[in-house]
Amino acid sequence: MSNSKPNNLRLALLAILVAAVFAPTLIHAKDYTVGVKAGDWVKYGQITITWTGNGTEPSSITDAKKLDWVRIDVLSVAGTTVIIVIVAATIALRRRKPPIPQQPLPPPPSTPPPPPS
Repeated sequence: MSNSKPNNLRLALLAILVAAVFAPTLIHAKDYTVGVKAGDWVKYGQITITWTGNGTEPSSITDAKKLDWVRIDVLSVAGTTVIIVIVAATIALRRRKPPIPQQPLPPPPSTPPPPPS
């Protein structure tokens, strides 16, 4: 009977090992449903971006800080694959200089030129 305890222990350890290996697969085997359809979109405004990395802020972050809004459009959905387009816009409002006044054109000559000969 002393031999049955090691076998039971091995069997229990084997069961735990099998469960540990296959449990993540069973958990991730769930079917997912995409919650968007072609034509759906979302627009984000009032965007705040902060750089907390070491060194100089990358130019992509500097440029992204200038964004006024970002829009994401769903182009197509096939199963769990979603194709999107991201559009971002920066609206720069600048004070325009007043246009330079143009000088009036001189009046045409009062006498017509002679006909060609």
